[in-house]
Amino acid sequence: MMQKKSRLAPLLSVLVVLSTQLIPGSTATSAKPLLQTGPSRLFPETGKSVGGVFLDYWNTHGGLPQQGYPISGEMQEKSDTDGKMYTVQYFERAVFELHPENAAPNNVLLSLLGNFRYKQKYPNGAPGQTMNNSAGSMLFPQTGKRVGGLFLQYWKANGGLAQQGYPISEEFQEKSDLDGKTYTVQYFERAVFEMHPENKPPYNVLLSQLGTFRYRDRYSAGDGSTQSSGKPNIVFILTDDLDASEVAYMPKLKSLLVDQGTTFSNFFVTDSLCCPSRSSIQRGQYVHNHGVLGNSPPTGGFQTFFARGNQDSTVGTWLKSAGYRTALMGKYLNGYPQTAAENYVPPGWDEWDSPTDNQAYGEYNYKLNENGTVKLYGSSPQDYLTDVISGKAANFIQQAAGANTPFFMYLATYAPHQPATPAPRHANLFPDAKAPRTPDFNEQDVSDKPQFIQNLPLMTQSVIDTTDALYRKRLQSLQAVDDLIGNVVDTLKAQGKLDSTYIVFTSDNGFHLGQKRMPAGKQTAYDTDIRVPMIVRGPGVPAGRTSDLLTMEVDFAPTFAQLAGAAAPDFVDGRSLVPLLSNNPPQASSWRQGALIEHYAGSDEPFQSDFELQQQKKGSRTTIPTYQAVRTQNYTYVEYTTGERELYDLRSDPYELQNIYKSADPELLKQLASMLDGLRKCSGANCRIADSVALSGGK
Repeated sequence: MMQKKSRLAPLLSVLVVLSTQLIPGSTATSAKPLLQTGPSRLFPETGKSVGGVFLDYWNTHGGLPQQGYPISGEMQEKSDTDGKMYTVQYFERAVFELHPENAAPNNVLLSLLGNFRYKQKYPNGAPGQTMNNSAGSMLFPQTGKRVGGLFLQYWKANGGLAQQGYPISEEFQEKSDLDGKTYTVQYFERAVFEMHPENKPPYNVLLSQLGTFRYRDRYSAGDGSTQSSGKPNIVFILTDDLDASEVAYMPKLKSLLVDQGTTFSNFFVTDSLCCPSRSSIQRGQYVHNHGVLGNSPPTGGFQTFFARGNQDSTVGTWLKSAGYRTALMGKYLNGYPQTAAENYVPPGWDEWDSPTDNQAYGEYNYKLNENGTVKLYGSSPQDYLTDVISGKAANFIQQAAGANTPFFMYLATYAPHQPATPAPRHANLFPDAKAPRTPDFNEQDVSDKPQFIQNLPLMTQSVIDTTDALYRKRLQSLQAVDDLIGNVVDTLKAQGKLDSTYIVFTSDNGFHLGQKRMPAGKQTAYDTDIRVPMIVRGPGVPAGRTSDLLTMEVDFAPTFAQLAGAAAPDFVDGRSLVPLLSNNPPQASSWRQGALIEHYAGSDEPFQSDFELQQQKKGSRTTIPTYQAVRTQNYTYVEYTTGERELYDLRSDPYELQNIYKSADPELLKQLASMLDGLRKCSGANCRIADSVALSGGK
């Protein structure tokens, strides 16, 4: 449920009830009143009945499509508390304010004032908390309500409420008398809202006190620390082929993001291959739904993404439509811009700086499409691609800050992808580093593994030395990414935007380096390849915390959409992670229970850089068959089209050494196969149903 703690700040405006009701989209200020007597049509104990077109809309659409309906344009109003001018807008069916030091969803402050309590714990009001509702607002002269009692004292002393109402119960299950379904409910004081399960936050907030409310979405004139819309900025940093263990060599990542944000320790990609995974990030869909099955045509690459029209509806187009200034800098999709013009810029991006050839993997001598103009970069130190992206990112932040416009910036480095070319200043670092010698490194007995693993010989010392050399280069190349993180944070801070910006760091897939005898690569369903780092820093995000809930790259698009107040299309398969970015995340039992992993075999994947093409010609890679898998908290279960199966109990075997498929409980196998079958065929909201089915018997 929504229990948001707001950071203290200067005095905010007050929202109070007027008494009108409007048809959605109407701009009038009066209409047929809502019924507000008798038992609730939604929950039996609310003491309010919902009627009129509000109930009609609820029954038709399964909830409100947004947090209230605007019934006026923005207008200037002088506060009689501090004498400053604020921008105010009138809304129907919404009670919320935007806090300047926080960003959505933690900037939402419910401030319905008075002695009205939703399922109140104290029938006569909590001791000392009596509200004076006599006429005359203490904040804005037109509200028609006065704020009194301890509420006003707290308001004056602290500059607003510290949270969205005060919880006076734990979450519990209650059956709705509207549809007979069971919903999660929590009692709050001074907050009136219900959660609707068929919509994603914040669109599942149904305010039960109906009428017209106002909110303020801008702050005192001349305050450059907040942008005009009150919306947060979002910076998304996407690396290429990053192994989860390698973040230990990125000190700025640790001090600026890990220590200041939340780490998601069970974050997985749905396909451990570049282009399918990046397509999932752009669209919030599983591979079987966005249709980009690999890195190359006829069923993969940018060519397939483009031919299917996927570029017409992405996280970029959604946020641009929501008023964001958008930028993509770095790697887009494998094969870009083949089948389109060399200077092609996809819809949704105000700033576009993406390489148009495979030379970018080497960080030098690449061509960069800069907003429709293709520029050739050379081999000088200043041409090093990660640094070029970093510089462009800083410029974009400065420009967006000057325009006082919320921005979404997608930064996609090629590092540490092979050949993992480091910047000259980092070329001699980590001389003694070696690939981690985990228990599955150069695994001796692979007789229980699929044939493609059994076909691999034990790594020779020469192969191990080559693997270690690549590992050192990867660590070296990551230092420029670490510098990019530092540059982004420093620039945001200098522009007064750091506290209103979410920064998200991750990778498109993991990487193996010697595990299961595999020298270097990805694409498997083993944790080395599907588990990737994911860290979020931002307004209201708990610092230094780790979440082990199952999360995926299909969740990025709906998360960014919700943070930006944008509408995500119905085709989205993933879940918004916004509920996980607070001090009160959902319980594991009410979250995703299984992550879908899928991979489609291809003739030349992932051989997209010149280096990998050479490896393919040498025949140094093994073919991985098509498979689908499900990753739960405790198990990895894999079905290959060859008929082979794998099952690992990750509690006792975190390195996936012992395939227990042949000895496993038949009931467990049945449940895992059923979960996988539901996920491999799902689409849209059905995916969030299929992934929520828990294994029975405590498995």
